[in-house]
Amino acid sequence: GDLGLGDDDYSQVHDLEAHLLKPAQGAPTARSVLAKMWQQQSNICWHFALSTICYPGLITAVPVYQWTWLREGEWFQILMLAVYTVSDTMARAALSWRFGLTAENFGVTVVLRVVVPLALLAAICGAVQSDMFSLGVAVVAGLFNG
Repeated sequence: GDLGLGDDDYSQVHDLEAHLLKPAQGAPTARSVLAKMWQQQSNICWHFALSTICYPGLITAVPVYQWTWLREGEWFQILMLAVYTVSDTMARAALSWRFGLTAENFGVTVVLRVVVPLALLAAICGAVQSDMFSLGVAVVAGLFNG
């Protein structure tokens, strides 16, 4: 149907539409947003990947060395999971304390976090045969995850 608009009216509507759909000057582009956030997002990806590697896979693969009474029923692995979970919960409860971490220096934690799976692998392979060491690594892994 005819809305009673003349050719000039359609031209004005078209001009208004073109003006409204035109990106504002200085508006961020996909490239500029990606350039600002790629490093932080890759750090988050690395943290997620390292957490997934450690829990529960590597943590439950650590054998018991000294505390042999925990071997039957795999109680040592259950203890490792419990220690990890308690440490994770404690770290989440302490989120208000940043200990100097900011968005700019957050990448340092990825480097520190790479040590955890390596330490777990050392315990799994028998390079470090200490149950206290294994529990300590589980604590650190839980704290880093929280």
